[in-house]
Amino acid sequence: MRKYYYLLSFLLYPLLIHADATCAAEDGVCTLTNNEEASFHSPPACRTVVLSSSVYDIYSNGGSAQAYKPHQPEKNEICNPSLYESSRYRTASWPFYSSSSARAPQLKLTIQPWRCEESTCCEWQNANVTLEIWQTRPDGTYSSLRPGQQEGDCRAHQQGDIFTFTTVVPGSTGILGGLGPYGFDLAPYGPPVLHILAQHPDMEPLLLNVPILTQRTTLESKPFRYSDWRGAAWTQPQVDVAPYHIAMWEPNSAANSIDIHLDVYLQPQKDRVSLTKKLCRSWIYGLPSSFFVEPISVCAASMLDFFAL
Repeated sequence: MRKYYYLLSFLLYPLLIHADATCAAEDGVCTLTNNEEASFHSPPACRTVVLSSSVYDIYSNGGSAQAYKPHQPEKNEICNPSLYESSRYRTASWPFYSSSSARAPQLKLTIQPWRCEESTCCEWQNANVTLEIWQTRPDGTYSSLRPGQQEGDCRAHQQGDIFTFTTVVPGSTGILGGLGPYGFDLAPYGPPVLHILAQHPDMEPLLLNVPILTQRTTLESKPFRYSDWRGAAWTQPQVDVAPYHIAMWEPNSAANSIDIHLDVYLQPQKDRVSLTKKLCRSWIYGLPSSFFVEPISVCAASMLDFFAL
């Protein structure tokens, strides 16, 4: 009798999976009905994704492009871990104090882009995505923004469908955004983040800041206490739901490393405005609303002649 039970289960299994992976979207919200713990490389058909309003702005998700530098090398190593084994690792878990430890954990990062049409489920965007990623060094400073200097240092890009990177965990920056002269910075501090810019010909460019704040001993993820009061945060709205999902955070304290799987959600293109115009939205560069979020290297490259960046 048991063998007939197994045979019936085998025949009905595809139908059960299909029934579970259905999704009903209402008011731009796609509700997850599949198993949240599904395999990353066999993603569920739907996830809970709150789509933004019809008025789309590249900075509407809370990301800052201040330290962005275009035309970086195509590689899978953001910060070379071997170069930062002896670097001080500076992080802040609340705005008014940052502390240092001896070794920054290594990070193994996998990113999967999803295509999210309005009022429909999100589907895996499995081709032709360009993903740029940059971060601070473990001490909370960025590599040079000047063309031809420190190219590829803690910066990288890839093209494809699923992206894998190795790096070290970034450090926290203060109110100067990690761009102070000779690494100088001041409180208030913010959580260390990975900056991600994802592009596809038919989708809106997506700019994200993904916090990577860890417990020092266990390397488990922990939240930033209180609000982020740096310039980039108080010049734009706070974001409660950003269009990404950390599908896995797997620490290994013995190896001082963390495996992270990240889903990012792309939306259909709403206009044909160039990326430069989307990044440089201000008429006058230098006001707080532009200086702390828009990239100096793109929007005001001439300013690099006057600052040691």
